[in-house]
Amino acid sequence: MLGSSGAAAGGLKMLSQRPEAPNFELRDIGGQAHLLSLYRGKVVLLNFWASWCAPCRAEIPSLQRLHDLLKSEDLVILAVNMGERKQDVANFYFQIDPPPSFTILMDPDMSASQYWPVRGVPATFLIDRSGRVSYVSHGPRRWDESDAIKTIRGLLQKMPQAVASGTGVSIPVP
Repeated sequence: MLGSSGAAAGGLKMLSQRPEAPNFELRDIGGQAHLLSLYRGKVVLLNFWASWCAPCRAEIPSLQRLHDLLKSEDLVILAVNMGERKQDVANFYFQIDPPPSFTILMDPDMSASQYWPVRGVPATFLIDRSGRVSYVSHGPRRWDESDAIKTIRGLLQKMPQAVASGTGVSIPVP
């Protein structure tokens, strides 16, 4: 359960309780399947967005700069598009120069997003190496700013702990 108490770090809200991240399987814009649970052992920045959302569009370059900065570390950026057709996302993707090199996932019917407390986009969750949601951010961020990078690097330095696989995990809105 995402607790409402916790400290802010880099515009991110640290969760007092760290629930297991709800698993999903989504396809990227190239059609390859991605299972969230297979990223255990890495830190995952999970960003929910839409191409019609101006703040989401503005956030993508900073996600790319973060990706470029930490690409040699165990950070995975998964940007989950919510509710749009693949063609619309592809059109948007190729308007960006250069196109993002992090993973863009498609959730056209929002079947995966429904298990996350997305109350508006962009919404971002930092998942630690053990598969637990550690930080949440609602609204746009500059992901390449020093305080956000420091928070992410802190998660990267921690070794994964064993996590029992659970079902029916829900994450309430903090």
